[in-house]
Parts: sequence; structure tokens; C-alpha cells
Amino acid sequence: MADAEEKTNSCGTICLKYLLFIFNLFFWLAGGAVMAVGIWTLVDKSDYISLLSSSTYSAAAFILIGAGAVVVFTGMLGCCATIREQRGLLIVFFVLLLLIFLLEITAGILAYVYYQECFPLCYQLNAELRADLKERMVQNYQQPGQEHITRAIDHLQQDVRQSSIYLSIYLSIYLSIYLSIYRSIYRSIYHSIYLSIVLSFYLSIYLSIYLSIVLSIVLSIYLSIYLLFYLSFYLSIYLSIYLSIYLSMYLSIYRFIYRSIYLSFYRSIYRSIVLSIYRSIVLSIVLSFYLSFYLSIYRSIYRSIYLSIYLSIYLSIVRSFYRSVVLSFELPDSCIEHLRNL
Repeated sequence: MADAEEKTNSCGTICLKYLLFIFNLFFWLAGGAVMAVGIWTLVDKSDYISLLSSSTYSAAAFILIGAGAVVVFTGMLGCCATIREQRGLLIVFFVLLLLIFLLEITAGILAYVYYQECFPLCYQLNAELRADLKERMVQNYQQPGQEHITRAIDHLQQDVRQSSIYLSIYLSIYLSIYLSIYRSIYRSIYHSIYLSIVLSFYLSIYLSIYLSIVLSIVLSIYLSIYLLFYLSFYLSIYLSIYLSIYLSMYLSIYRFIYRSIYLSFYRSIYRSIVLSIYRSIVLSIVLSFYLSFYLSIYRSIYRSIYLSIYLSIYLSIVRSFYRSVVLSFELPDSCIEHLRNL
């Protein structure tokens, strides 16, 4: 667990260290850009600053250089403190960051509070600057003791001329390239769309009408001639040959197949199934008639013979028995007469 916590802490520390280093690097680059703008204003635009009567713009350039230097120093201090991991340098770095942050917040609050007063002042300064600049350029140009103003105006005119030349060259190149590309693309797209739509529309209508008329005429003539010759010559020859070959082959094959299938079916299936069914039906009918007739005749003959024999034997035995009984006993004459009558 301790090793895992140490690894987690080390990973977090390394990530924080690299993030802080990247932040300081961007901070240092931003300060360098601000300081470079201030130095460029003092060095390259010093002639233009000499045209101004007030020292506000030169002070603004120095303020930019000072602010850029402070930011560059703070960024370098933060990078060194992050790489070396020194506690004192980190404290100084965070104090400087806090001061810069407080100054920015103060400037923002003041700008928000006094912006209504600052805008008229800015317009007034702009108007005064224009009037003063115009007066100094007109009155002091090519005057003795005002060589720096003359040099600044000449330099300004050269810059304006160069800027106009550069602008004209840029616009000519840009417009030529843009117009050539635009025209080529526009023409290609326009012609492609126009030609595709118009040609497809007109060609579809023209081809549909032309093909419908021409094909109807040509096909009617062609079909009439073709069918005439086809039906007259081809079909007669074809049908004669086809029918002769077809009928000869069909009849020969049909007879062969029919005979083979019929005879095999008749011999195998008909004899086995039909004859068995026929025999079973005939036997069932014969047996039913035979049994019904036999049983009816048998029953009648049997009953008649049985009854005749039974009755004759039974009556003879009964009579003989009764007579013997009667004769053995002395009965009245009336009873004897009655028994005899029986």
C-alpha cells in the first residue's frame, strides 16, 4: 500500500510539475511578445514618435517593455523553480503571479468604473493628436533645426508609398489569382451544369421524338419485310424440317418410353396390386354370397330335419312311456280312453 501511494504521489507530482512548466513557458512567451512590441515601437517607429509633442506614446512603449520584462522574468523564474524544485523560488514566483493578477484585476475594475469618462477623453486626445500632428508637419517640415521632423515625415511618406506599392501588388496578384480561379471554377461549374441540364433536356426530347418516329417507321417496314420473308421461306423450311425430325424422334422415343414404362408398370404394379385387389374383392363377394346362401339353406334344412327327428323320437318315447305307465297302473277306463286318444 505504501509503495502504491508513493507511486501515485510521484505521478501526480510529475504531472503537476510538467503542467506548471508548460504554463510558465507560455507565460514567458507572452511576456517576450509584449516586450518585443515595445522595443519595435521605440526602435523602428522612433521617427514617428518625434512628430508628437507629448511623451505619452513613448511612455506607453516603455510601459510595454517594462511589463514584458516583468512577465519574462516571472516566466523564467517559474521555469527554473519548477525544474530545480526549490521552495524559495516557487514562493517568489507565486508572489509575483499574485501581484500581476492583482494589477490586472485593478486595471479591469478601473476601466469598468471610468469607461464613460475615458471614451470622451480618448476622442479628445485623438482630435488633439490629429490637430497637433498636422500643425507640426506643416510648420516644421524642412525648417532649420527641425531635421528629425523632416526625416520622420520623409520616412512616413516612404512607408506610405511602399505600403501602397505592396498593397497594389498584393491586390493585383490576389485579384488576378482569385478572378482567374473564380472564373475558371465558375465557368466550369456553370458550363457543366448548363450543358448537363440543357443538353440532357433537349437531347432527351429530340431523341425521344426522333427515335419514336424513325424507329416506328423503320421497325414497321423492317418487320413487315422480315415477317414476310421469314414466314414465307424460313418458317416453311424450318417447320418442315423441324416437324419431320421432331415427329420422327418424338414418336420413336415416345413409343419406346411408353412401351417400356407401360409394360414395366403393368407387369410389376398391375399384376401385383390390381390382381390382388381383384382376387380379394371376388373372394369376398363369393364368400359372402356363399355363406349367406349356405347358412340360410343349412339353417332351414337343419331345423326341419332336426325338428322332424326330434319330434318323432320325442313323441314316440313319450307315448311309449306314458302307455307303459298307464298300463302298469290300474286307472279308470275314462283315463285310459283319454290316454289312448292322445
